[in-house]
Amino acid sequence: MSSFNCVVSGMQNTWDVIGMDVLEVSGTDYVPRDVVIEMVLDAGRLEMHGHCDEKELKIFNELIWEEKQKLAYLAFPKENYGY
Repeated sequence: MSSFNCVVSGMQNTWDVIGMDVLEVSGTDYVPRDVVIEMVLDAGRLEMHGHCDEKELKIFNELIWEEKQKLAYLAFPKENYGY
């Protein structure tokens, strides 16, 4: 798998933008990593907030879910994220 440093940091940037809203809607102080990953990769949020290289993002979007998830685990190594 090619290096996706920009996408991995873009995932973190995206969570920085949407994280407080996700926590507010969830009504909890934290959410599990899988929820974070789903929210970051859903609905074009990574494209909107990630500030990723377009070429790298295009290649990333062509990956199968399991490969995307492996990269997302690099961006989000903890089991939970919150306050």
